[in-house]
Amino acid sequence: INIIILVTTRPLLLIGVVYIYQ
Repeated sequence: INIIILVTTRPLLLIGVVYIYQ
């Protein structure tokens, strides 16, 4: 697993959750 993938996917998940619960 690439570290870059982990760093980029976690913020995307947070943004998705925030977008859904707005």
